[in-house]
Amino acid sequence: MLRRPSSRGRMLAASIFAVALLCRGNFVESAEAEQKIREALGKHTTMEFNETSLKDVVNYLKALHAINIMVDRKMLEEANVQMDTPITEVIKGVSLGSGLKLILEPVGLTYVIENEVLSITSPAGAQRSSVPRTYDVSALLANSEAASLLKAVELVLDRPANGDDGKPMPVASRLVIFRKKLILRGSQPEHDRVAELLLQLQEPAKPTAVEPSPPARAAATKDAATKEATASARSAKRESLGPRPIGH
Repeated sequence: MLRRPSSRGRMLAASIFAVALLCRGNFVESAEAEQKIREALGKHTTMEFNETSLKDVVNYLKALHAINIMVDRKMLEEANVQMDTPITEVIKGVSLGSGLKLILEPVGLTYVIENEVLSITSPAGAQRSSVPRTYDVSALLANSEAASLLKAVELVLDRPANGDDGKPMPVASRLVIFRKKLILRGSQPEHDRVAELLLQLQEPAKPTAVEPSPPARAAATKDAATKEATASARSAKRESLGPRPIGH
């Protein structure tokens, strides 16, 4: 005989179900917010800063692209960068992601996407917030060995990367190929560089332009004309000199 669950059991099951729905909803909202930021990073922007403070730069970009941009003040303090650090740069016709790299790298900063915001932080802070992602590399593995592809990816990674314990992680522990998928644990800038590298590797090689050689017949005709002109010049010179009388 089957026993019916008690009222307490039903309440517990309902609570678990409600929490699961809430977590799923939060996860979807978080994914959508972060996807919006990634889309904004790919859109063109304009930056014209002349001794503009970092604080004002962040507020300007936040309003221009309608995304949440925060500053990790703790990591900036560790990197000895102040909010009033002056930024001077004029950039037009580039993506927001590229523009951020151009204005942040000279002052020793970078950015990451986490907790539904674009966070301005230090390279050390970016490494601490590293996340794993998967890339489909089946098309690349058809023409190259996995070891060669891993070496190529290593070239665009920051070193050293830190694990959850803050200690440097060897590259082999955060980069692997499994079932034609590249799995990488890295910071946002690292993932951006890896994605760009993989796109470049998938592009077909462009043939090198070679200057066409002239047809053999045309070359022979040109050579014969040159020889004929030289012979005519020599003959004309001899005629101009003429025969010289003996005894003079």
